[in-house]
Amino acid sequence: MSTYEARFSAVCAGSEISGRSGVARAGRLPKYWVIQAFAREVTATGAEFRILHLPLPTDLDLRRRLGRWPYQTFLTELDAAYRVVHPEDRLLSEVEESGLSALYKGHFTALGNRIIAEELFRDLVGAQGD
Repeated sequence: MSTYEARFSAVCAGSEISGRSGVARAGRLPKYWVIQAFAREVTATGAEFRILHLPLPTDLDLRRRLGRWPYQTFLTELDAAYRVVHPEDRLLSEVEESGLSALYKGHFTALGNRIIAEELFRDLVGAQGD
């Protein structure tokens, strides 16, 4: 188990999350109170809360080499509780094709931002049919 996995496993241990209703039940994920607060604020306005997964360059490299995220437990918990947009497959594909520098130069490049925007758009348009 990696250091990340150990840390997030310890944080997630014993956590109970409601289904994909949009907001975890109050008090169930005390370590994630900031996320819960954002979710409550957003849903109180009638909007749907989403989390956009933006992996760091080192995370993409680890996922490519190990087949999973160093914080996989945490991401799985988030997926169970909230709608999470996952642009990482396209980001990984682009890294394989063009190299990491095509996506990151301190921040996302125009190409990286375009991939993320397209995946977020696809999720938003797909949600209209839900």
